Amino acid sequence: HRIHVRDLYFYGTSCCGAGPAYNSLQSTDLRLTRSRFLYAPVDGIRLKSTKQTKRGGTPYVKFENNTAEFGEGALYYKGTGARILGNYFAFNSFEQRTAYTLNNMAQRSVVAHNTLLYNGDKAGHYSWARGNIHHHNLVIGQDFLGPQFDAAVFHALTGAQEGLVIEYNWVLGPSLVSFARLDTAQSTQPD
Repeated sequence: HRIHVRDLYFYGTSCCGAGPAYNSLQSTDLRLTRSRFLYAPVDGIRLKSTKQTKRGGTPYVKFENNTAEFGEGALYYKGTGARILGNYFAFNSFEQRTAYTLNNMAQRSVVAHNTLLYNGDKAGHYSWARGNIHHHNLVIGQDFLGPQFDAAVFHALTGAQEGLVIEYNWVLGPSLVSFARLDTAQSTQPD
């Protein structure tokens, strides 16, 4: 299945749902471009090309040149080699304070040329699997007006640090969230 959604306005609603209902079904190419989301619900915008959760290959998703403002959730995506490019996320998640503005459950994603302004989510981008690249993003006021939380603008689990690149990003306060958080296993010993 190839699903391309473009040039639509979503007011108080979301897009693309929970993805395929069965493990055997997949959307081979899921794209959302040049659309606008105003007051998205708690589930936010969900781009899932498969029901499976694995660190191996999953089908492709793309989220490009979209706007998400004043919602209670921003973007959740799952698709190997996903492209999250040129988007504008502003003033989301102040009531619910969700975990991440960009919640990634895939590997080898490119997150570039995005603007995140004063989102209430505790952290900016979550890297769950290896090979993610983050460059030329502008993040201002992540977790704005929220309590200090053990999170960061760029958060990577231990298994997601292989091939992780975070470069040429601008991250500005006034929030208390760290720039990057690289998790380690409890068994990790200092060198």
